[in-house]
Amino acid sequence: MPKVKVVGVQVSPTDDKRGNLKKAINLIDEAMRSYNHIDIVCLPELFYKIPFPPETAQEVAESIPNALTHELSKKAKEYGVYIIGGSFFEKSDEGNFNTSLLFDRNGDLIGSYSKVHLFDALGIKESDTTTGGKDIPIFQLDFGTIGITICYDLRFPELYRMLALKGADIIFVPAAFLSTTGHWETLVRAVAVQNLLHVVAVNAIGEYEGIFFGGKSMIVDPGGVPLATAPAREGIVYAEVDLDYQKDLRREIPVLNNRRPDLYDL
Repeated sequence: MPKVKVVGVQVSPTDDKRGNLKKAINLIDEAMRSYNHIDIVCLPELFYKIPFPPETAQEVAESIPNALTHELSKKAKEYGVYIIGGSFFEKSDEGNFNTSLLFDRNGDLIGSYSKVHLFDALGIKESDTTTGGKDIPIFQLDFGTIGITICYDLRFPELYRMLALKGADIIFVPAAFLSTTGHWETLVRAVAVQNLLHVVAVNAIGEYEGIFFGGKSMIVDPGGVPLATAPAREGIVYAEVDLDYQKDLRREIPVLNNRRPDLYDL
C-alpha cells in the first residue's frame, strides 16, 4: 500500500477572521509547492476565530456555509486533497459547537465532528459558550479510515480506544493546546502507542488574549515515534504515514485482540 502523505498547518490565531483564513490558505499553497501528491491536510482548532473572551462568542459563531467552508472546499478541489478544516465555532439550531469539517478531494463537505469534551479547567469554561458534540464518527477515505478529535479530547483515552475499535487507521487532532498545561507530546504519543495507530496532532502556536498555545504539531507513528515535528513558529509539518507498518505492528502486538471486554465495558 502506498504511504499516505500528510500535512499539518500550524498557525497563530488573531482577531482577524479574514487574515487567519488567508494565512492558512497561503500555508496550504506552500505545502503543495513543497511536496508532491499530498493526500490530506489538517489545520488547528479554532484557527479561523477563537470565541474568547466569552462575551464575543455569539458574534464569532457562523453557520454553514460560510467563507471558511467556501475557501477550504475550493482548495481541496484545486489540489485534489482531503482537508480537515481544523475546527470553527459553528452556529446551529441546537447550539454553538466546536466543529471540525472534512472535505474530500472534489471539495465536497463529506463529514464533521463536534468536540465532545469541553475544556472547563484552569479558569476557562468552554461549556459557557459551547455545546458538546454527541457523535464519535469515523470516515472512510480512499487511503484508509480516519477519526477526528479536538484538543482536550486527548485527555480521555476511552475516546481513542473506541475509534481504534471502530477501525480508525489515523486519528487527526486539531488543537489549541495551552503551553501552560503541558503533557501535549506525552498525550499524543500515548494515544498512538496504546492504540497502535498513527496520530496527526496539529496545534496552534503563539498568544491570543493572554492565552499561550504550545505549537509542536507532530505526526506520530504507532510505536510512539514522532515522524515529524513542527518548528516553534507558524509553518507546516509533513510526513509519510506507512499503514503497512502499522498492520505489521498490530499483528506483532495484538493489543486490540488481547483485550478483556468481559471485565470492562470498553
